[in-house]
Amino acid sequence: MRLPAPHPGQPLQQRRRQLGVKDEQPASQVIPHQHDRHGSDAGSYLVGEAFGARSVILLKDVDGLYTADPKSHPDAELIAEIGAADLIRMQLPTLPIEPVVLGLLTRSKLVRSIRIVNGLVAGNLTRALAGEKVGTLIHA
Repeated sequence: MRLPAPHPGQPLQQRRRQLGVKDEQPASQVIPHQHDRHGSDAGSYLVGEAFGARSVILLKDVDGLYTADPKSHPDAELIAEIGAADLIRMQLPTLPIEPVVLGLLTRSKLVRSIRIVNGLVAGNLTRALAGEKVGTLIHA
């Protein structure tokens, strides 16, 4: 099946319908108080979804997702793996990714996971691409 090319300025919802993605629940209902401002995390996820990627790696300045902000809570523990729905239910006050990405991942058609990796540590990206367990894996 050949998909029609997107038009410049085509609304995202129209493109999602064109690709057959169903909106069971708007992100605003999945993630309370989410504003319409999205950045590179949501953009990276959407590019992965549009190109049929099974996973997306986000490079950050932290080692992954923690139970609390490790800068203010030295006893915070790294979460090695978690489901997006579970993470939404935890309602952590700070996240290293845009919260809207979690809602998108719960309704994902193609992307099955997002890995948060510290891009400031040499070799981390290579390790993640090789399938090593580095950072935090958030699965759909």
